[in-house]
Parts: sequence; C-alpha cells; structure tokens
Amino acid sequence: MAKFGYLFLNKGNFNDKQIISEQWINESTAPRYKTYENIGHYIIIVPELNMVVVFTSRIYNNSLRPMHYFKNYIVESIEM
Repeated sequence: MAKFGYLFLNKGNFNDKQIISEQWINESTAPRYKTYENIGHYIIIVPELNMVVVFTSRIYNNSLRPMHYFKNYIVESIEM
C-alpha cells in the first residue's frame, strides 16, 4: 500500500519509470491530501510534506477512525 501511495506522491513515477501518466494522477486526486480507503485500509498522501501515511486495520463498523487518528494526531503534530 505504501508503494502505491509513493507512486501517487511522485506523479506516477517509480524507480525513474513513468508507470501512470502524470495527467491521470493530477486529474484523479484532490489538491490538499488524498485518501484511498478499502475496508479500513487507508493510503493518505500529503504532497506538500512529501508524506505517505498508511493505515491497515480490521475496523469495519467505524471506518473513519483512521482518518480521525491522522487528522488529530499526525496532522496536529506537524506544522503545516
């Protein structure tokens, strides 16, 4: 999951190869930070901080909990 996030962070480029077009990456993501979630698994990309955060969990009934942790602990600990 982290490699996938790294691919998005680097505009589709991985190991000096353009895997996904930069235009597609730009069109498919939002400007501030991006999240991709599947059953409690999150990839959060913050380009301004050159950061990829990955949460893996088995939280099915409260899938927003990882976003709460990200916003209230990780973001709060960084001066943006």
